[in-house]
Amino acid sequence: VKELSKSIEARGQSIEDSMPDTVAELFGARLDDLSSDAQRVVAAAAVLGNSFGADEILTLLQSSDIADASKPSFELVLSGIDEASTAGAVHSSNVAAGAFEFTHPLYLEVARERVPAGSRASMHATAGRRIEESYGNDAALHASELAWHFKHAAPVLGTDQMIFYSLIAGQSALRSFA
Repeated sequence: VKELSKSIEARGQSIEDSMPDTVAELFGARLDDLSSDAQRVVAAAAVLGNSFGADEILTLLQSSDIADASKPSFELVLSGIDEASTAGAVHSSNVAAGAFEFTHPLYLEVARERVPAGSRASMHATAGRRIEESYGNDAALHASELAWHFKHAAPVLGTDQMIFYSLIAGQSALRSFA
C-alpha cells in the first residue's frame, strides 16, 4: 500500500486510474521510472542478491551485455544507486562499508527477472568468480553464496562448481546443527 501510494503520488494520478494488476507490477512501475542507466545498475545489483556494493556492480556491468552503449564507470554506478535510493528501491545498509540493499524483496525479484536469462547466467558466473578471487583460500567460508551464484551460472559454466560449493555448504550446515 505504501509503495502504491508513493507511485501514484509521484505520477500525480488518481488511484482509480493507477491500480496495477499485481503487486509485482507496482514495484516494476517504480523501476520503470528510473533512467536506463539506473535500471541497468539495479539489474546488476539484483543479480548480486539483496546486499551489494558499487564495486561489485561495476564489475558485473563491465563484463555483461546489459551495459548498453554507455561505458560503465564508478560514477555511473553511484548515480544509479542514488537514483534508485531516491525512488525508494534501495538504501544504504552499512555506510562505513559502502554496502547497499533493496528496500523490499520484490524490488530485487522484479529487477532480477528483467535481466535476460543469458546475461543473468553470465553475470552470476562473474559474481561467483569474483567472490572466489577476493576470498582466495577462504572462499569455502562463503560456500552457500558461491553455490547459489554457480547454480544460476550453470548454463554457461556447467554444474561442477555448483556441486563443489553445495557439498561444502551442506557439510558446514551439518557441523553447525550437529
